[in-house]
Amino acid sequence: MDGPLLKVKPKWLLTCERDDPQLNECLRNVLAKIFPQLAVGIPEINVEGFEPLYLDRMTLSKAAGPVTLTGSFSNITVVGPSNSTPTYTRINISDRKMDIGIYFPHLDIVSKYDLKGKILILPLVGDGDCKMTLGGVDTMITTNISFIVREGREVLQIRTMHTKYTMKSIKIHLSNLFNGNKLLGATVNRFLNDHGIEIVQELEETIGESLSEIFLDITNNLFWKLPTEFWLPDHTTKISKSEENRR
Repeated sequence: MDGPLLKVKPKWLLTCERDDPQLNECLRNVLAKIFPQLAVGIPEINVEGFEPLYLDRMTLSKAAGPVTLTGSFSNITVVGPSNSTPTYTRINISDRKMDIGIYFPHLDIVSKYDLKGKILILPLVGDGDCKMTLGGVDTMITTNISFIVREGREVLQIRTMHTKYTMKSIKIHLSNLFNGNKLLGATVNRFLNDHGIEIVQELEETIGESLSEIFLDITNNLFWKLPTEFWLPDHTTKISKSEENRR
């Protein structure tokens, strides 16, 4: 989260008063304006663009159930996040909670993979290249937040995050399954595509944990640098000392 605080309010940053009866909808509009800026980056506060989105690693670990997998995806490139849309926001300032829905119409993903386990009735072992296309991805994010003081100005920080998701379609191809066995590889890839939604649902908890780590870094890297006076001013309530002293 290195980088300076935003010094001047940009035109794309909308403002929501905390006592606004339509605060949730106002914050959804704030995010709708922020997302295009995140896609290209905000260099004045050292926020890199996320189109495409580059990720070092995403781990999977599920040891029980119809789908058991351990391993990881690495050197990940995701094309399509810039087309995302905030579907809802719900904030409870007194309880320090905020929920956000984000819809991704289409995501193209390429990466390296290293996986071992079982998918329903078939074993899966391999390491190589992964190509994946996801359609109609709905994410539901719940967070615990704090308002803290940084350099004398209030900012929002997300303390914890939990992510759930649904998707309408998935296409995937894993190269070099079973050490390059083409027959077994073709069988498993076909099975993955025929049962992709079911498999992804079985992996929701472990994938959700990895997504939360990713989203937490992205959102805190932004909110840590946006003084709330620009987008969520509070004219009545001071921050508690306990929150003020946290870093």
